[in-house]
Amino acid sequence: MKKTSILFLLCALLTTPSTFGQSKSYQALKDNFIDRPDVHSFTVNGFFCRLVLGMAGEWEFKEAVRDVQHIKLITIPAEEFKAQGLSVNGFKKVLRNDSFEELASIHDHGDDVTFYLQSTGKKNRYIVLIQEPDEVVVIELKGSIDVNLLVDKDNTLSYQN
Repeated sequence: MKKTSILFLLCALLTTPSTFGQSKSYQALKDNFIDRPDVHSFTVNGFFCRLVLGMAGEWEFKEAVRDVQHIKLITIPAEEFKAQGLSVNGFKKVLRNDSFEELASIHDHGDDVTFYLQSTGKKNRYIVLIQEPDEVVVIELKGSIDVNLLVDKDNTLSYQN
């Protein structure tokens, strides 16, 4: 009976990786590049992220990410995309096929930052794609972000719902 219960639990965990893991598009990117030189990936749970923000005195950010469960980050040298015959624009297509919507795009001094949202029902997934001349950084957040708390209290930033 004990072996059957363990086998059932193991099967249940293996057949539902999207519930606990990252988005399909993030996982595909990570699988393509994780074994390449100078590619770095790490995960921080929401509690630790809020702890660091609190210690840094970033109370607005800490409150805004109160419902974030995890943050995953991967950095990839731009030349690795070329070496594999892939492109950032191709990854953007993968994001759209994975039901991510583009929320905003910022171009600043040669860097492109694009924000994406995937509404999954209970918890949202956010992807921040940072394209620099020499590397690409992809950040995935799972949970809910209160954007209204991120708006500057002096109204120097604007946000429209």
